[in-house]
Amino acid sequence: SLDDVYPIRSLRQITKDWVEQDGFQVLVSIASTLEEAEDYTVRTQLVRAGAETNPREAFEYLHSQPDEESKNMSTAALGVWAQIEPKAALAAAFEVKGDQDSKRLVNTVVGAWARKDPRGLLQEIDQFENDLRLEIAERAIANIAQESPTEAAQIVDDLASKVSNTSMIAFTLVYHWEKVDPKATLDWILSDSQKNNTN
Repeated sequence: SLDDVYPIRSLRQITKDWVEQDGFQVLVSIASTLEEAEDYTVRTQLVRAGAETNPREAFEYLHSQPDEESKNMSTAALGVWAQIEPKAALAAAFEVKGDQDSKRLVNTVVGAWARKDPRGLLQEIDQFENDLRLEIAERAIANIAQESPTEAAQIVDDLASKVSNTSMIAFTLVYHWEKVDPKATLDWILSDSQKNNTN
């Protein structure tokens, strides 16, 4: 693998300098050159590094290329864009033709947004179609639960009016919470069960 020979930090900086000099076609060269499976992680990191100069243009350039490899790598650029301008990146993902392609890109944005600003993502949940709200809630809760499970538990309760079924979201919360405080987790499960039985 390439990163066994050269430090990834050096490779990222070389990529950024090369993109600034020659443009985003550099990313196409990287995508086509590092095709071996063991280089996939390195390739993704290098594309992300090159996209940092202007992630929107990097995404648009890669996704406009005719080869499938460049289109696949556009996902990495979109992830960078989503961390900076999630709403704009999401709009671009929805505009992509092809249901499967668009869905993959939307999931990329949601994932990046949930990691960067899970609370901000949840504030926008009403703007999404019902079938996407569950995934948004799960990803956001997973990130919030890792730093503040009690806050995440309160959010799960609040989401009941916005998501058709919160059972999977609750499972995500429990998965992360029980690792740090099993007693509090069990107390919440029992309390939640009692509330469900009385409704």
